[in-house]
Order: sequence, then C-alpha cells, then structure tokens
Amino acid sequence: MTAGFRPLPLLVAALAALMAVGTAQASADRDEMERLFAMDLAELSEIRMVTAAGRFPQKLTEAPSRVTIVTAEEIRALGHRNLADVVRSIRGLHTGYDGSYEIVGTRGVLPAGDYNTRLLVMIDGVRITDPVYSQGPVGNEFPVDIALVERVEFLPGPGSAAYGNNAFFGLLNVITRRPDPLGRRTLRLEAGSHGERAASVTVEGAPTQSSRALMSVSRRYRSGGDVRFPGLASEDSDGVARGIDGEAINRLFARADVDAWRFILAAGERTKTDPSAPYGTIFNDPRLRQNDTFVQASARRTLNISAQTEGALQAFYNRYEYRGDFPTDYPPPTVNHDFDLGERYGLEGQLRTRRYDGHTLSLWGEYLRDSTIRLVNRDLSPPETYLDIDQDEQAWGVFVQDELRLGERWLVNLGLRHDRLATGDTSTNPRLALIRQGDAGT
Repeated sequence: MTAGFRPLPLLVAALAALMAVGTAQASADRDEMERLFAMDLAELSEIRMVTAAGRFPQKLTEAPSRVTIVTAEEIRALGHRNLADVVRSIRGLHTGYDGSYEIVGTRGVLPAGDYNTRLLVMIDGVRITDPVYSQGPVGNEFPVDIALVERVEFLPGPGSAAYGNNAFFGLLNVITRRPDPLGRRTLRLEAGSHGERAASVTVEGAPTQSSRALMSVSRRYRSGGDVRFPGLASEDSDGVARGIDGEAINRLFARADVDAWRFILAAGERTKTDPSAPYGTIFNDPRLRQNDTFVQASARRTLNISAQTEGALQAFYNRYEYRGDFPTDYPPPTVNHDFDLGERYGLEGQLRTRRYDGHTLSLWGEYLRDSTIRLVNRDLSPPETYLDIDQDEQAWGVFVQDELRLGERWLVNLGLRHDRLATGDTSTNPRLALIRQGDAGT
C-alpha cells in the first residue's frame, strides 16, 4: 500500500453530497412522460436502453459508443450455455480455450497466457474481475447461471474509457433479470454426453407490495471423456488422457428489489480437471485439478433527487479464491500446490443532472480497497515453499461528462476520467463522441 495514499477529495465530497440528499422523491419529467404515453406499443418496443455506455440507463441510439446487446431471447434461441457462448456471438470477439479457461480475443488479437486482464467483466454494473490477477471470468467459472441473465452488453475499446482499469479491449456487462412479481417456481434438469448432468431450482415472487425477490441454486457435472494428444505420445503413454476432462460447477444467486434498493448475491465454485498437462505436469494424472470460487455481494440505492437530477450509491464486496494441484516429476514426484485469495471492497457514487438547457452533466466516482491479496506456491511432499505474498492495495477514480445536444439529431459527448492506481501512478483518459440520430424509419 502506498504511503500517504488517499482518495481524491472531489470523490469524497461527491459521495457525501449524494448521501446527504437522502431519499427525496420526485415525479419524472412531465414532457418525457407525455411523449411516451403518446407512443403506441410498436414504437415503445423499438426503444432499446443500455446502461454500460454511460453508467445511467439511456437510449441505445444516444449512447456515446457502439454497443452490442445480446438479449435473453437471443440467448435461448441460439442455445447459449454460458457467457463464453454469448461472447462468441458478438461481432469482433472470439475465444480460445486452454483446457481449463476461456480466453477472450478482440479484433483478432488473443494474447497467449492473458486470462482476460484487458476485458472488464461486470455483473449489473459491479466489476467481478478478481483482485489477485485482474482477470475476468467468462467460462463456466462465471458465477451466474446463463438462465438468469436478462441481457449482455458489450462496449468495445475506447467506448469503455469511463471505466478505467481492465477496460482496454472493452467492457462486458451482464445484466441479471428482475424477479417475477407474480411468483414462479422453476425446476430445470439436463443430461448430455460425457456424463453431463445439470439441475437448477429457482424461486421468485413478491414478498410485499413494494418488493421482489429471487433465489436460484444450480449444479452442473461432467465426468469428461477421453482426449487424444498425439504430441504427448511416448514409449510410456499412447497420448490419450482418459476421463480427466471433468468439471463440477455449483452456483447460488439471490436478488431482492425493495423500493429504490437492489441487493444481489452471486456465488460460484468450479472444479476442473485438465487433460492437457499444463506447466510441464505429469500427463494423464487425475490429481491435476483447479478450483475457482467467486463471491460477490452488492447493494445499490437509486436517488430521484428532482425531476432533472438523479443519482445512485453502490457498495460491494468481492472474494476470489483459487486452488490448483499440479503433479510434477522433478524428480522426485510431488504435487505443486497454488493458493490465491483476493478480497475487495468498493464504493461508487453517481450523479446526473439535466438542470441546464441542452446539457446533461454526469459525475461518477469509485473507491476500491483490496484488503487481501494472497499468493502461495509450494510443494506438498517433500514440503517446500517457493512463494508467499500477502499485501493490500487501494485505488480510486473519477469520471465527469457533459452531453451537449445540438438540435434534434446531433449530440456531442465530452468525458474525462482520472485514476490513481495502487502503485501511486495516475492516469487521465478523455472521451469524445459525436452522435447523429438517424431519420425515422432508418
């Protein structure tokens, strides 16, 4: 932790001002409501909203970035089974697979050994990127079942400048669906090849008139088949890994919407055996396995300050734990064990106002504290420790933006983000967008 490291006073003042506002409620803008009421159902269905481009919900046609949206209907129609399947359906993105993890590439670039450190992955606007390696989960280690996803938003490269670290290639924001107030009980059972079985139970409803709640638990298991690696064949092996491409996934998800509050808990654990014998490990050894656990808890409070001004406060906690066993013949034969643990606390504040004619001003800030960053590597027998790191870090960032409307069809978006990283370095990134809305029918 850097000595004398403190959050920017502007961030603290902005968050304090938001909290001081309290829970003042006001009616929505009258002109906008009248315009919406004048629309027919066909026109209303064509309005697509996006949240990732500017932190607040806005029309897709007014977003300061090209945004790709994959809806729940498209996910079901295309048979996507996890987030990586969704990623592969997005223009400009592709994935690679190393036997354990899905790696996202953009514009034909897929850095070897880079496990999504340049892609910011979020759940309902909260970063799930782990505090240890800054990696974003997109495979079966992602802690939310794809059946609970309302839509996935992707902002490419420069369009994600408002989000700072990890968003170099872009931003992937997974929006979970709101609980059904009418009440629903869902049981899903699946079976497939290679011993695959899956089950999930989801319960949702409206406990009170002003609240909705959802809880879901799921488990997926695959014993795995045989995988042939001709390059690993030798006098002692035919190059076939038998029955060690298995996977077990457990997930828990809960969401409660109470008045202006939203509470979310997402937890996922995945254990994977790897037939590819990475890092020079013993081939076809069932002891090789990797375990990833992600936990995220968040609370968000929206503030309707006036007819022209709105805000939000959000706090969250992330926990990531990794364990890996790698049988190795140095000699002597042993099992090399990896253990990583990261814990992160975060606070975010957002404010947007339309009080000034032709301008929409936004201020957003975040403070991140990684209270635990632990990395351990050791041999089990004979015991030998090679790495044991325990540290903590903190960082903050602020983003300001002015959206200037020039007539009915033109928008100019000016933004600036400033970050103070855990290393003590600072970074300032501007954003400029010129948006022209198409004519009716285009």
